[in-house]
Amino acid sequence: MYGMMSQPVGPEMPNRKEDVRIVHDLLERWARATRKMLMLNNSFDWNTELAIKDFQRQNMRMRFPTGVIHPGDDTHQRLESSPHTFSGAGKELQLPPRTGLVPLSKEEYEAAGETLGCEGHVIRAIALQESKGAGFDHQNRPKILYERHLFNKFTNRMYQKTHPDLTVESGGHGPFSVQWKRLNDAYRLDELAALRSTSWGLFQILGNGCHAAGYGNARLFVNAMCQSEQRQLEGFISFVKFSPGLQKDMQNKDWTSIARRYNGPNFRTNHYDTSLEACYEKAKL
Repeated sequence: MYGMMSQPVGPEMPNRKEDVRIVHDLLERWARATRKMLMLNNSFDWNTELAIKDFQRQNMRMRFPTGVIHPGDDTHQRLESSPHTFSGAGKELQLPPRTGLVPLSKEEYEAAGETLGCEGHVIRAIALQESKGAGFDHQNRPKILYERHLFNKFTNRMYQKTHPDLTVESGGHGPFSVQWKRLNDAYRLDELAALRSTSWGLFQILGNGCHAAGYGNARLFVNAMCQSEQRQLEGFISFVKFSPGLQKDMQNKDWTSIARRYNGPNFRTNHYDTSLEACYEKAKL
């Protein structure tokens, strides 16, 4: 699953073109964040090996770096989850690149359903309800929804008077076009509070739910949500397993209970339960 790599990259490795491209994207992201200069082209060469070894030596403290990256190994995971991707001049939010461009397949939904003991159509229905079944926008950014009232809560109302547009819930969430601007503005004020106050990807899991989704902090969670729909699905599976009640409701296709747990006690105001059931019927087509 990690970055959609399928085979190792490194000296005497298969070095598939697509795998090399993924590794280059990750290395270049790390280089930008740490202000390093890399000389990479479209194939595995001596410069790529040196860059991998440099990362292994500096970030992983390997005495004898190998220059090899296997799908999902320590080097790959460390490259993907490096917290440096969210630091920058002026605390500007810098997203890691999307490394997995293939949308979730029917088979992947079905496999996730087997893991959770429910129909894959139920999982697909939640994705349709939350993000219209697409985890990324046309700019390859994860779909997000910035929650102003949560940012206000997580910052102890510190910015309520000075930045009412970022803290006061009036007139709903606003159009999609303003979500990234609000997140960026909030990020400049408080990085972690902004990430925690935003829901991400196919299943719109809040950054504040990072631990339930299987990540140690909001930065690592957001990093994964930016990478691929497959990583978003992995986070969703962990999120559901963290809540046995939700998992049971999904197994029973109890739309009302799913809506209450997933959308909150006011789910009826937006007809979440009936809309979710309609999405389920659509998912079966």
